[in-house]
Amino acid sequence: MIKSGIFFIGLLILIFFAVIIILEIIFRIIDKILDTFYPDNPEDQFSKKYLPYVNYYTSWDDAMFDYDQIVGFRLFNKESSHYHSFAKINKLGFRTHEFDTKKNDEYVILFNGGSCAFGSGATSNENTIAYNLERKLNQISKKKIKVYNLAQLNNFQTQELTALIFFFNKIKPDLVISLNGWNELTANNIMSNKTIKEYEIFNIPEIEGWRPAGVNKTKKINFLSSAYIFFEENLNFLKYLSFLKPKNYIKRDRERKEYRNFYQSINDGSELYLKNLKIFSQLAKGFGFKYHSFLQPYITEKNKLSPDEKKFFNFRQEKDPLSENQNILSLLSDTKNIYKNIELKFDNLSNINLVNIHNLFADVEEEIFYSMVHVNDKGQEMISDIILENIKKDINYE
Repeated sequence: MIKSGIFFIGLLILIFFAVIIILEIIFRIIDKILDTFYPDNPEDQFSKKYLPYVNYYTSWDDAMFDYDQIVGFRLFNKESSHYHSFAKINKLGFRTHEFDTKKNDEYVILFNGGSCAFGSGATSNENTIAYNLERKLNQISKKKIKVYNLAQLNNFQTQELTALIFFFNKIKPDLVISLNGWNELTANNIMSNKTIKEYEIFNIPEIEGWRPAGVNKTKKINFLSSAYIFFEENLNFLKYLSFLKPKNYIKRDRERKEYRNFYQSINDGSELYLKNLKIFSQLAKGFGFKYHSFLQPYITEKNKLSPDEKKFFNFRQEKDPLSENQNILSLLSDTKNIYKNIELKFDNLSNINLVNIHNLFADVEEEIFYSMVHVNDKGQEMISDIILENIKKDINYE
């Protein structure tokens, strides 16, 4: 009797696992046929040599960010291991120096933006745009120049303004630089009209329904959630069984939702970008700093692609649907300069220098990009050079 019971239980377990294996095979075939699977693994789209610099999280319990969703602000979790092998994060969660009291003989620059400005793709802090700027400026200046990099992944202008206001008293910058534009004009397509039109803010994507790349370590995730997360990441068929998800399940990566019209996103983003420039202008007047804003480069404006750039380019053509079933690369190719509305409607504010560098790499033959806007060490240095050329007339070197 006992032996038959054990045999029966064993048979049920075997049948259970056999059913899972069969379901997994079926759904993997469905994914392949429908071509709907958007890979979570960066290796599927990025060259392997860039993987150490784009692998944003290593485990669910090792949170990448600390969040303050009330003000839409996000900082790197200084206790996290993310990036720490090559990116040095200060006590507050920025990839920059520790914040020191400004000295009388110092000229301080606040550098801000999203992931490109943060230095995604740079092999070390010393190879980021901000550090390149600081090094080159100190080579030509008698006065010590310090550049603080307050950029964060997925930052928008709204978060730049927040960071400037939060940390102005501590840093007391003489000059503020933004490197942005891409997120504000293209990534706002997942934001609601209410956010853009009524609130007139750019939210960080997590608040708009995307999955956080990490959660604060103080948030408890029970065994059921942890088990579901593990199996969902490894079994395709679980993606189709959403009713099984625990109530407190927190999703990990981007949740695809309906996109806003691409061209409307460009227009709305441009209008809000210009309104925010006026806020920067007023802050610059009130606090006495100079302000430069640079509209960042992107891959479709590069005429000659390297083999790895072509690999990424082709991947995005095949795997990245957008609104109206159009691909972002074809839309960008049709649009060319996505910043043209900003340039046309810019009021030439006397204390703001706006520079469009979207085609900075147009004639560069060597490899620069590993994604739509993220660049390698060579790209980081070239961006720092064009920024240096534009800001050096405003700097007090004596």
